[in-house]
Amino acid sequence: MNIEQIDTLELVRSIRLNYERDVMTVKELMEIMCKCEFSKVEARRIIRKAFKDRNIGRVSYRQIRRNFIGGSSLIVLRQKVEEKEII
Repeated sequence: MNIEQIDTLELVRSIRLNYERDVMTVKELMEIMCKCEFSKVEARRIIRKAFKDRNIGRVSYRQIRRNFIGGSSLIVLRQKVEEKEII
């Protein structure tokens, strides 16, 4: 599966609606992604892409670089669509 073709905004919205949670840990999000039949490598790539696209945020100022963030880190799923994206 090509990770670049996945719409992370739609993925985040569906997770938020199905689980009715806006804040969760990375470990919980990885478990959800694995339930959706993504491998761990694919799930990590999708999460990185979602961070890059600003569809999920982290409760910290540390940037995600080479090392992936810890499983106990809190992340926030995006709720609102900015006005410039509605067009």
